[in-house]
Amino acid sequence: MAKKTGATASMLKSTTEPKLLFSDWMDEWQARGGVLNSGEAICEQPKDQRMMLNATTPIGHGNLLYLKMTYTMPKYHYNLEKVDEYMVVSPAYPEMYGRIVAKKRELEGQIKTGMASAALAVADYELLKHDERKYREILDYFNEGRKDEHVLRALFVDRIDAHTGEGYSMISMTKRWPTIITDFLRLSSVNKEGRKDVKVIKKELEISVAEATVLKTKNEVFNEWTKVFFPDIRDRYIRIKNLVEARRKSVDEYREWLKPYVASLKMLRESLEKDPSEVLTSAILPWHKPQGMYGTKVWMWKAFTAEEVGKPGMVEGEIQPYDDFVKRYKKKIEKNYRVRIVFKRTDADKIIEEENLGKDDIIVVEEKLKEWAEVSPIAPYEKQPKLNKNFYYYAFYDLTFISPIFKLEGGKEEVDDWNADIKPYLVSQNVVLIGLLELEAKKKWMNKYVKELIGVREVEDKLRKEINEMYPGMEAGEESKKRLEGTRKFVTGVREKKARFNRRVDDWWFEFKPKGRSFLKYFMRIGPYETVRTERLSKMYGRYMGSSMTDPFIKFLKTEIGKLSGVQPP
Repeated sequence: MAKKTGATASMLKSTTEPKLLFSDWMDEWQARGGVLNSGEAICEQPKDQRMMLNATTPIGHGNLLYLKMTYTMPKYHYNLEKVDEYMVVSPAYPEMYGRIVAKKRELEGQIKTGMASAALAVADYELLKHDERKYREILDYFNEGRKDEHVLRALFVDRIDAHTGEGYSMISMTKRWPTIITDFLRLSSVNKEGRKDVKVIKKELEISVAEATVLKTKNEVFNEWTKVFFPDIRDRYIRIKNLVEARRKSVDEYREWLKPYVASLKMLRESLEKDPSEVLTSAILPWHKPQGMYGTKVWMWKAFTAEEVGKPGMVEGEIQPYDDFVKRYKKKIEKNYRVRIVFKRTDADKIIEEENLGKDDIIVVEEKLKEWAEVSPIAPYEKQPKLNKNFYYYAFYDLTFISPIFKLEGGKEEVDDWNADIKPYLVSQNVVLIGLLELEAKKKWMNKYVKELIGVREVEDKLRKEINEMYPGMEAGEESKKRLEGTRKFVTGVREKKARFNRRVDDWWFEFKPKGRSFLKYFMRIGPYETVRTERLSKMYGRYMGSSMTDPFIKFLKTEIGKLSGVQPP
C-alpha cells in the first residue's frame, strides 16, 4: 500500500470553519488564577472592568458605532483584528432577508458560471493536449528518423499509407504479398539511386517484379511525404502548443478570478450553517417575527507597563515570546486548522519538501515575529506594532458585538439594538503571540478553503507530486533517481532513527516540565513574569490598566452612544 503523503495530510477535512480556540483558552487561564505555571504566562481578567453596553438606536446606528470604534481606537495606538462574524435573519423580515438571499444567490451564480467556464476550458485544454501529444510524437519520430530511416518508414506505413484505402494500402496488399511491409522497411538498405530502378529493387530484396514495382511507387510517395510533411507538422505543433499554453493560463485565470467571489460568499456566513438548532430555543429571535441579528468578534490590544519607582518603563527584549507555553498550545492550533507552525525558515523548507506542503500549510514564527514587530506600511490606521518584545504586558480586550435588528409591528420603524460585551484581560506577551498565531492559522485555513474549492494550480501541483511519490520511476528520467533512492535511504536511515529517539525524549521532557513546576515553584522562580497576583498584578498593573485604558475606552463608547441617541448614558 502506498505511503500516505503530506499532501493528503494537509488537505482540509471539512468546509466548516474551525472553532475559535483563543477566547476559550483565556477564560480557562483566568479561571485558574491568572498566573500560569508560576509566572510562565499571565492571563488575568479584572472583573470590575468587564462591562456590557446596550444601546437601542434607529436602524444603522449600531453599525455606525462599530465603525467609529474601529477607526478611532487605532489612533490611540490600539491594535484591532476581526476574528469572527456571522448573521441570522428571519424570512419574516423580507426587506433584509431578501437582500441577503439575493446577494448570496448572485455570488453563487457567479461562482457556478465561473466554475462551468473553467470546466469547459479544462475540456478544451485536454483535447488540445491530446493533439499536442500526437504531433510531438510525430516530431520525435522525424527526429529519430534522421538517424534511422526505418523509423520514418514504419511511421509512413502506420499513419499515411494505411489510410489510402482497400486495395491501395500495403496492409491490404499483404493478401498477395505477405512480406510487402517488411520489404518496404528493408528498402532503406538499398542505395537511393537503386530505389528508383525496379530491377535493382527486385535483385536486392529478392522479390517479384510486380512487388518491386509497387515498392518503387510507394517509395516515391514516401520521399515526397518526408519533404512536405515535416514543415506542415512543425507549424501545426507550434500553433497547437501556443493554444495549449493559452488555454492552460485561461484555466488558471478563471480560477483566480473566482477567489474574491468565494471569499465574499464565505463571509456572508449565517450562524445556522454552523448550528441549525441555534434559533430553536432563542427567546429574542422568534422566527415568525421580522427580526435579524449581526454578530462580530474583535480582539483589541495595546502594550503597556505600569510606572514603578526604580524600574525602567521599557526593557530590551529580555524575554522571548516564543517559549514552551506557546509551543504547548501551538500543537492544538496545528490540529484545529491543519497547519504546521515552526520557528525557522530552514525547518519550514525541510518540512515543505519532505511532506509536500504549500505556503498556506506552514507558519514560520521567526518571520512573523519580525513582521509583527513593525508597523505595517499598508495599514493606514495602524500606529503600534502588533507585538513588541520590549513590553512584557498587554491590555487585551475580547469584544463581542451583537446587533439584533427588528421591525416594530403596526408601524414601519426599524430598530437596531446594539450590544457590546467587553471582556478585558491583562496578559503577557506570549499569550498575545498565541492569539496572533491562531489568527494567522485562520487566514491560512481560509486561503486553503478557497483554493481547494475552486481547484487552483497550486493544489494540482501538490497532488501531482503526491502521485509521483506513490508511483516512483514512472516518468521519463526517473530511473536514475530511482537507483539513487536505495542509497539515500540507507544513508539517512540511521539519522532518522536517532532523530525519532531524540524527539521522544524531548517530548517526554516537554510534557514533564509543567508538572515539575508545581513542585519547583516552592524553591525557585520558574517563569519570567509576575507571580504575586493579589498585590502587584491587581493593585499595580490592573489598576493602571483600568484607569488609563479600560475606563477611557468605555467612556468613548458611551459618549458616541449619547451623540447618536441624544441621551448621555450614565
